[in-house]
Amino acid sequence: MKAFEPGLLADAHRGILYVDEVNLLHDHLVDLLLDAAAMGASYVEREGVSVRHAARFLLVGTMNPEEGELRPQLLDRFGLTVEVSASRETDQRVEVVRRRLAYDDDPAAFAARWAGEEAALRARIVAARALLPEVRLGDGALRQIAATCAAFEVDGMRADIVMARTATALAAWAGRTDVLAEDVRQAALRALPHRRRRNPFDAPGLDEDKLDDTLEQNSGSDDDDPDPDGPGGGGQPPQGDGDGDGSSDAPDQDRSGEAEPEAGEGQPLLPGPAASRRPHGPGSRSARRR
Repeated sequence: MKAFEPGLLADAHRGILYVDEVNLLHDHLVDLLLDAAAMGASYVEREGVSVRHAARFLLVGTMNPEEGELRPQLLDRFGLTVEVSASRETDQRVEVVRRRLAYDDDPAAFAARWAGEEAALRARIVAARALLPEVRLGDGALRQIAATCAAFEVDGMRADIVMARTATALAAWAGRTDVLAEDVRQAALRALPHRRRRNPFDAPGLDEDKLDDTLEQNSGSDDDDPDPDGPGGGGQPPQGDGDGDGSSDAPDQDRSGEAEPEAGEGQPLLPGPAASRRPHGPGSRSARRR
């Protein structure tokens, strides 16, 4: 008797699907991931069994670009990318080994030692999620996002949407209700390196000077506040003793944090707050993937 057994895509529904060495997947598995990511469902047709089940998940993958590239279709399904590399600082490497040995000796004691810091991080994430609906993505930030995507010649509109969501999340993570140019810059460093057009011998990552120039050229202030005197007011003070309460009738601004994620894409992760205009350190430059 034939019976259907749910697989990984069914288990990952409303969760995270983690794929190690995602660039080494066989082509037919890549096709399955693409179909499920695009439709939010998986179809199983095999030996007289025909089943459809929901499969909406956050796709997380790791890879070494030197071992082979991903198909552009699947690569574009990853909202953000970060470069992970081993530290060259002796003290940091010593600390990594020390902590690993401490965990091997007593996992429970190691977890208890860092429980306080994990609780503080968890509380900050909860606070950022609560603040996210209140974050305002103004027209100025939207223009910077659109201009940046156009300057780096990315295909489609998914990059613009991912950058908008990421910049909004960064503002919430920093405890702010307005998206700043630095949020847009950090979003670009994570959302565009794997989407931009480049020739085979071009270096990975983004040209940060070009990014800064684009943001500077589109750094005009927001013109979102309506004219308090209405059309034709000419900036003159109101006449008479009006009893208005000063409230604005302008439509609400778009809140990117309220949008539903696309199939196969989750809400952006919340990286740490930007400390300066130029990031520093070996893990700060955005590149392709691991």
